[in-house]
Amino acid sequence: MQDNKNKQLDSVKLDCAQDIIGHNFYDLSLLKQALTHPSANKAFDKLHDYQRLEFLGDSLLEAIVSIFIYDKFSDYDEGDLTKIRIHAVCGDTLTKVAKEMGLEDCIVFGASELNVGIRGLDSALEDVFEALVAAIFLDVRNNELLKISKNNMNTLQIGYSCKDSYLNVDAEKLGFLAAKKFVFSHLEPFITDDVLIHPDSYKSQLQNYLQAKGQKPIYKQTDEVGPDHSKTFKFSVSSNGHELGCGEGRSKKEAEEHAAKNAYLRLIQNASK
Repeated sequence: MQDNKNKQLDSVKLDCAQDIIGHNFYDLSLLKQALTHPSANKAFDKLHDYQRLEFLGDSLLEAIVSIFIYDKFSDYDEGDLTKIRIHAVCGDTLTKVAKEMGLEDCIVFGASELNVGIRGLDSALEDVFEALVAAIFLDVRNNELLKISKNNMNTLQIGYSCKDSYLNVDAEKLGFLAAKKFVFSHLEPFITDDVLIHPDSYKSQLQNYLQAKGQKPIYKQTDEVGPDHSKTFKFSVSSNGHELGCGEGRSKKEAEEHAAKNAYLRLIQNASK
């Protein structure tokens, strides 16, 4: 009885998720995987949460947005294009969009994460959005390949090799277009050059830049000089053990901002080479 109840709940949740996403899946196992938090996965079954899909979805999302930005903003150099893309696909943007969609109620958490805090939930929402991009791409692509295999007795009807997939341009194209439709239906309002006209603080820009790479900035005071009424503070900012920039100011906040500015501008410059 309990198993039947769980199946009914799964069915209701999946139907709700498909309505929210705007895509009816041919392969519901991909949707289940995209919505499954690692905490809900059994220890012996690590391949069926959203982490693998997130890996693919992250790259697809960046490619989709990059192509759009390249075509739309033809007068901007690579540095400005990078800033626009960072703003469009940063964690804050993806989390906001996922919340507005209502994906919070669709994620399957394990018992250890049922009372996850805001920070953990935000991270999960970002991951699930990226995983859904990949799930939609694979769902449409794989369905097209399956139709092709059924019409061609010389190919396997159930399995298909990576080579078959890569060589079938139509299947890849249909999958990419489906993922692109999903991305733009939710992210297009965020793909603007407002970030260039009204830029955030350098601390915010640096955080978004590093967050997109799965990193975070760490600020450390390195010195404090001068009398009490006229102190100068010096700060450094690092990530993954590497110093990215230094700065100083009349307050700790100002010194951190200057350190972030030096780090961010250096990273953007290196990324443009």
